[in-house]
Amino acid sequence: MSNQDRVISKAGRILGAMAAFRTDVEPPPGLDDVIGVYEARQGGEAIWVGAQGIAVGPEPRVIRYRDMRSVRGPSSKDKASVESRRVTVTLADGEGVVLEVAGGEGQFCDAFEFSRFLDRVVKLYGKGD
Repeated sequence: MSNQDRVISKAGRILGAMAAFRTDVEPPPGLDDVIGVYEARQGGEAIWVGAQGIAVGPEPRVIRYRDMRSVRGPSSKDKASVESRRVTVTLADGEGVVLEVAGGEGQFCDAFEFSRFLDRVVKLYGKGD
């Protein structure tokens, strides 16, 4: 099984359970292998998930999994805190990209599951800690 197939499988298992994740979407520019998009009713930015990377923002910036070095999940579990929505991805050049993953059902924050997905993918590509 290729890394891309593993990413597709992990996205289905981890992200597919989220109400804010849809698979019936058009790909953004630069991410032709789109699996789905995360868009929370509560706000935050759209995050397209592809087999080789993610795209974020209104004029989507593509970030390849192979360029990610680490993932840090939210620093708070309190849904009222903005920190409960922040997932930080550190790139090979040291840049930190903050993703706002605003959704969640009940007491749960989607940001924790989204960071778990990214962490697994980074480790899959052999770059994770």
